[in-house]
Amino acid sequence: VPDKENMRAVSLQLSEDGVQSKLVYTDDAPFLSARSGHVLIDVKACGLSPLNVKTLSAVQESQDGLPVGFEVSGMVKEVGPDVTSFQVGESVTGLLPLSSECSGCADECEISVFAIVNKPENVNHITAAGAILPGVWAYTALHYQGHVTAGDTVLICDGATANGLVAIQLAQLWGAKVMATAAQQEETDYLEKLEPPLAAVINMSKTKSLTETCLAETGGLGVDCVIDQGVEMFSSGERYSEIVLSSLSHSNDGEVMKRRPVTKHDIISSLGVGGRWVTSTAQLQLDPPDSEFLFMKGATVSFLFDHMWMLSGAQQGKYLHIIQDLMEKLQKEELRYGASKAVGLWFMFDCEFSTGNTVIKVHVMVL
Repeated sequence: VPDKENMRAVSLQLSEDGVQSKLVYTDDAPFLSARSGHVLIDVKACGLSPLNVKTLSAVQESQDGLPVGFEVSGMVKEVGPDVTSFQVGESVTGLLPLSSECSGCADECEISVFAIVNKPENVNHITAAGAILPGVWAYTALHYQGHVTAGDTVLICDGATANGLVAIQLAQLWGAKVMATAAQQEETDYLEKLEPPLAAVINMSKTKSLTETCLAETGGLGVDCVIDQGVEMFSSGERYSEIVLSSLSHSNDGEVMKRRPVTKHDIISSLGVGGRWVTSTAQLQLDPPDSEFLFMKGATVSFLFDHMWMLSGAQQGKYLHIIQDLMEKLQKEELRYGASKAVGLWFMFDCEFSTGNTVIKVHVMVL
């Protein structure tokens, strides 16, 4: 339990070469106060989603202890001098900007009133904090970039991830026909049990051709929208990608999961005429033949960065609309998000993570 002068917090320390990152726990961080236009939140839960450390480092002025945990849910403890939209004691949830000076993974955090909404009573703090970033990611991909409407056919890559599961549900709510890829049989079995059922679940560890499956499901027309969570630049044949799942322990051992990766050629060939490709690959490289194929289809490519709404004050209205709609769907149980496990803040002491692509999401309870 923190004393009256200090609080608990977690920060991210980078190795000198920037390859490895380490979560560092402290119990002597100074308490905060709410500035103008901000509130101070007594954090009840936060989500730790995979994040590109280079991107975080680029927007942070200080590299000594980067903030951790941008998805937060808690109770308003203090309001700034000019804040009238929120009151002390209200339950709120929101997303800290990447430029935040404080970690959400702490006893308290300061956040702008334009980054939070009220949390419904029947949605617990862990669900609210865990669902907000996957919800923003999926909503942005489907609505603002993919322009998905009823009757569209959508392919969601890595459907069993937190992002993928929220995207599947939203697309189905909007009347789209949804297909999803899975990395292995366990994920395939899980996705095949979802209700309402998916049009197709494609096991990437067994399928010979993603394109053939997509064309077969669409009568040879191709899909209207593809949303990926990272792609291979080149076809890899029998070579499998390795994704290291960092362990939440003091050791740095990992479990290696092998799968056939989705390549850019898979996606381009699977798109129909006028198709939309929404990619999370920041350094996507398109060769002239790729561009010509997309040109002939009249297809578009959009880059998806889930924190983009927080980089411009002019876009805050859209961001608030997204998280308000997400909370309403969770309240009405139109959208389901189940955190499989949550850990206490003390458990984050000296945990080590690879900065590579991970498929885990950690939910932290601040007790």
